[in-house]
Amino acid sequence: MRYIALIVLALVLAGCGSASPTESHPAATHSAATHSAATEMSAWEAGTGGKDLRAVAKDLAQVSTDAGADNATALRSDGYQLFKEVAPATNHLPPVDGGAYLKIISELAVAGLSLSACCDGTAQGNQQLTYADKALKGASAMLKGVTAPWASQF
Repeated sequence: MRYIALIVLALVLAGCGSASPTESHPAATHSAATHSAATEMSAWEAGTGGKDLRAVAKDLAQVSTDAGADNATALRSDGYQLFKEVAPATNHLPPVDGGAYLKIISELAVAGLSLSACCDGTAQGNQQLTYADKALKGASAMLKGVTAPWASQF
């Protein structure tokens, strides 16, 4: 199946994390600063930032589903939707590891844009699929090094 790499990467990014937004980070202490950061993070997750992140994660899950079904038309539509959802997500950075979040979200924007132009049977469409695969791998690699609570949403 030609979309197998996309399926695996989208699954990794779309929900393999198990921590709930209310779980504390393992390295957290009970200091006032940690409590404040946890409160800020909870507020972000419950607010617009968390909503934007959940929309991106939902789009990644749909990419995985449609890639698994080898549905090129739906995959292009999913890519466009992912690209659209990423833009608002860049406007509301989480209070913890915002730089890493922005880098990952930026890679997902590239993946979405590339998927929106892929799989049309042309050499350019095939190249776009290669770009999408590279961007998803890049996002996945970056995500492995992130311990912030928001990372579990992918």
